[in-house]
Amino acid sequence: METSASLAQKISDIRAQLLNLDHEILRINIQLSDARTRNAITKDYADAKWYRAASVSLRYKGLEKQRLQNELAGLNKELAAANRKQGDPEGLEFSRKFMRVAKNMLGQETYMSIILATKEAQ
Repeated sequence: METSASLAQKISDIRAQLLNLDHEILRINIQLSDARTRNAITKDYADAKWYRAASVSLRYKGLEKQRLQNELAGLNKELAAANRKQGDPEGLEFSRKFMRVAKNMLGQETYMSIILATKEAQ
């Protein structure tokens, strides 16, 4: 598992890539929209090769954006897991063992008063 810092850096890089990709997609959409508007007003068609290339580029950029978003989701899950692990070095198992031992050592009344106080503090 990677460190939180390296995961955060990767997440930052992907967000920057997504931002650039969004700008490129917007730019292509504007160009295609301008071409359609020009056609509607003047009945003058845009160059067919250019229009097709722009449409294909838009499609592939959309697919790339999907891929990056999926990768970002995976990294975010991995970062959350790493942060949870750092917050509790022994993991969830330690918390469960601690609760069992505390319940046995404190007695039922003290244990329940701690549980109630904890619930009220939430």
